[in-house]
Amino acid sequence: MKMLRLSRFVGAVPKFLDGMEAAARAATSIAYVDDAAQPLEDEPFAKRERAQFQDLGHTLVPVTIGDVTVDDLSTVLDGVDAIYVAGGMADHLLDVLRHTETDAILADRVRAGLPYIGVSAGAIIMGTSIDPAIALDGPTKGVSLEDYSGLGLVDAVILPHADGLLPPIHRRLSLR
Repeated sequence: MKMLRLSRFVGAVPKFLDGMEAAARAATSIAYVDDAAQPLEDEPFAKRERAQFQDLGHTLVPVTIGDVTVDDLSTVLDGVDAIYVAGGMADHLLDVLRHTETDAILADRVRAGLPYIGVSAGAIIMGTSIDPAIALDGPTKGVSLEDYSGLGLVDAVILPHADGLLPPIHRRLSLR
């Protein structure tokens, strides 16, 4: 599996994408999943993350998992060279993946070789559990997950902001 886990913004994305076979083409086509940012769409970091990614010059295929079916997502993933799962709220993202039943297809495609870039929440869901992120940020309003198990793409719990360098914006936005 080819995966990149980031805390925030595009960081190592250019180098990661340069290593892909499709990089020989003029532009790499990348599914851009934005669901995790929806509860925080007014926060500057969400807009900045998308703008930075667009500035890399690759072809973005916008995907809002909450608006697609399993078949729709399968079709999108068939036509892209990689998937980028943006940052935001991990519990909201996982809730959307489960309710649309797209969590399995996403994990299966990554295990089959589709390169995956996960930033913040997109990185957190790659692990075995999102529980530590919820303990730090608090749950997102309106999300009531009973199971905090991640996609299990890596055999670890991923907590990208554990260094404490980011402000606790999620805590003030996440109220049950």
